[in-house]
Amino acid sequence: MLFFSPFAVQLNRSPMRTGAFRVFFSILIIPLISAPRLVAQSTDVTFEHLTVDQGLSFNEVTAIMQDSRGFMWFGTGNGLNRYDGYTFTTYKTDPLDSNSISGNWVSALCEDNHGDIWIIAPGALNRLDRATGGISRPLPDKHVTSMYEDASG
Repeated sequence: MLFFSPFAVQLNRSPMRTGAFRVFFSILIIPLISAPRLVAQSTDVTFEHLTVDQGLSFNEVTAIMQDSRGFMWFGTGNGLNRYDGYTFTTYKTDPLDSNSISGNWVSALCEDNHGDIWIIAPGALNRLDRATGGISRPLPDKHVTSMYEDASG
């Protein structure tokens, strides 16, 4: 049985349109016909909602980063939080301790090529030394709004 349509007849009137039809057919139609045969990879994605009930210091998160060791870091309006997948470690400002974070409102996070964590908080740029766990303020009393590490480190 032959099938005719006005569209097919119109395409066959001009050799130029026939070539265009073949290109159209081979580029668009054949992959669509073959698509059901393609099998997508199965990806199981799970989300875990973390709140103050699980140990986060504040429900408003202002900065998020995953470091090279797999830890998740959350900057909040009430301190810096490191999450290992089970528990939180919180870093907060202590006016009596110059080795604490300069302020609790964390606006940006960055990991350098040495694995240290850089934190922008009110009052200073902070650096969490991963080897010692101490926090220093390399640029005290400077208003820092953003940061990045260039190719030279």
